[in-house]
Amino acid sequence: MFFIKNRLDNFIFNRQIGTIQSRLNIKKVTIFKLAKRTAKYLLFFTEREIPLILTAINIEKIIKNRIDSFPLYEVEDMLLKIIKDQLKYINIFGALLGFIIGCVQLAIR
Repeated sequence: MFFIKNRLDNFIFNRQIGTIQSRLNIKKVTIFKLAKRTAKYLLFFTEREIPLILTAINIEKIIKNRIDSFPLYEVEDMLLKIIKDQLKYINIFGALLGFIIGCVQLAIR
């Protein structure tokens, strides 16, 4: 929520308001106060309604349905690609560790 507040503050308070001011013939201070009050109310209502919005969306069900809709061969293929990449690094690390252990054993003898 802090990220949204910062983005909203930057959007409202760091914008040039000269065009609005000149068109509506309003003081700059009045526009600044109005923007600040609007941002405060918007954040208040957003924070209050987020739990209701999240329960209405039901993200968990959407993700579960999305995963269940994947064909089994695609899931298997993705997993095999990940495993292949990780096993490559495990093999390299094992070879390096074996080399170091072998050198230490030679040095001890």
